[in-house]
Amino acid sequence: MSNKVEKIDLIPPNFSNENFLGYKAGLRPCRKGGVNLSEQIIRGKRILHNYGHGAGGVSLAPGYANIQVNKFFQRYSSFKNLNHIGIIGSGYMGLFTALELIKLGYKVTIYADQFVKDDGLCSLETDKNHPTASQIAGGYWLPYGYEYNINEETQRVHDQACNFSWNFYKNSIEKKVYNGVRYMKVYHLDSIDYIKNSVPKEIFNDFKQVQVSWGNGKYYDAFTFTTVLIEGDIFLKELFNECKKQGVNFVNKHLNDEGEVTELPHDYIFNCAGIHSGKLFNDKNVYPIKGQLAVFRHTKGVDYYLSAPGPNGSRVTVYPHSTGTACGITHERDVWDQRPTLSICSVVAKNAQDFFKDKAVQPRL
Repeated sequence: MSNKVEKIDLIPPNFSNENFLGYKAGLRPCRKGGVNLSEQIIRGKRILHNYGHGAGGVSLAPGYANIQVNKFFQRYSSFKNLNHIGIIGSGYMGLFTALELIKLGYKVTIYADQFVKDDGLCSLETDKNHPTASQIAGGYWLPYGYEYNINEETQRVHDQACNFSWNFYKNSIEKKVYNGVRYMKVYHLDSIDYIKNSVPKEIFNDFKQVQVSWGNGKYYDAFTFTTVLIEGDIFLKELFNECKKQGVNFVNKHLNDEGEVTELPHDYIFNCAGIHSGKLFNDKNVYPIKGQLAVFRHTKGVDYYLSAPGPNGSRVTVYPHSTGTACGITHERDVWDQRPTLSICSVVAKNAQDFFKDKAVQPRL
């Protein structure tokens, strides 16, 4: 039996300055202690929390929304005053929660001060009309980047959310329900133990060691597997439109604190406000990890996700999406400014350029 390692030739992205389009930046909504799925009664209003998913929110929103809505339905379905439910937040968690409630026959209103935008690129000068973190966060499906293995219960809930979410995306692709989700080949040029640990084995276990090249004749050791690419600019809008079609009411409203939350005309409110939950409900455990991307025009043939160690201890990620080809990425803890930082984004772009400088047949600078 041959143990020969497969060699794979990949198209290098064109990260020339002439191909540059813009930047993306967003705040990962992290929380010490993991996801908050607690209930809280404030001034007679019952608040059902669902936040603290960190970098795993896009991957796991279908599952965590299903878990919290099912818990709510089992406890309160016999109450007659539950006809109309409020939701705070219009990201993935809020939209999936709305769709779960609609399935059970409830009327739903979502409150948020920003909704999905036509253009996911971000301005350097202002955070007005800044895209939601969900729209920026579109990437590959992997359920890590938050505290999920604190104890047996959080691990159990994580596994449950993983299985539900994976099946949702898998079925959506196979039935061609959405344009914003599709299968994607991933190549990691270093250890993937943290990935293997986060994914229940029954979901996928097709990890394979290969060698990859970008045309310079040299091959580099890598691990590959197949997962789902979630394109925020497309998929979030599809979910938003589906919610509207199902009768969800959207209200543009900025909420400053829990007092204003309790003034909403609902006895039961799902809090899916992500990073803003810390301020709204005085949760000191909430903190951001800022991520920034540089976006270039799409390079034909770059249809894979790459993650690799970059220059000077950085990390280089590359993936295609509707706007172009994105490269990154940064992890800046406790940085609350959601606008792109020019100096950091420039380094992100240069790191990606330098990574491919000696790997492509012709340097793309």
